[in-house]
Amino acid sequence: LFAVLEAMAVGPLVSGSTGLFEASAAAAIVPALIGVGGAVMHYWRFGVPVGAMGIAGSLLFLAAILLDTALPGVLEAHLAWFTLAAGAATFMAAMWFDSRDVARVTTASDKAFWLHLLAAPLLVHSILTLATGGSGAQSGSDALVSIALFVALALVAIIVDRRALLVSGLGYFGLAVAYLMGTVDPSGEATLAGTLVALGCFILLLGSGWRRVRRVVASPFRSMTALRYLPAVD
Repeated sequence: LFAVLEAMAVGPLVSGSTGLFEASAAAAIVPALIGVGGAVMHYWRFGVPVGAMGIAGSLLFLAAILLDTALPGVLEAHLAWFTLAAGAATFMAAMWFDSRDVARVTTASDKAFWLHLLAAPLLVHSILTLATGGSGAQSGSDALVSIALFVALALVAIIVDRRALLVSGLGYFGLAVAYLMGTVDPSGEATLAGTLVALGCFILLLGSGWRRVRRVVASPFRSMTALRYLPAVD
């Protein structure tokens, strides 16, 4: 955290065409390296699972700085693609830890939990930004696309037995539902109430029947080799 604040103090995070930092993108490399080193030493000394997320986050921050130093302006122009790649890399690291502890009884699954927590918002935000052009649910088609992508991400979350993707996508799902309901009934109160009811029912369904839902959704994929590295469906 100190390294991130130190680096951000050099200049704004995105500063037009001058790069990641207004003064010099290269000036942020040393603080970022200190952040990586600090995260690694913290994990080495204390061994707490959250340290895995600290290392991953500091490495992603360093990668962003190095990219903007080598190719000024590229990160700002393609930020969604960078966060998508960062989220995918973090998700794969989380799945690697998950595959080492299918029963989820060791610290490997705890490390995976924190990595999923980091990967989920990166993946969800970047995917929906790229799909809707960054406009969010500004039209009926954007709202339908957002809901379809949320359902797809929900299927992935259910199959891998991790809820982080669902939690990260609930906001976008709620906005899309609210937009569609607003086109039917422009009353703000009705739209808000309907959206909250829809979100509440969805959360209640998954919260109380997660195992049953997962059994139904994942059953058709029982024969897949990849499921051997995930918690049992039954």
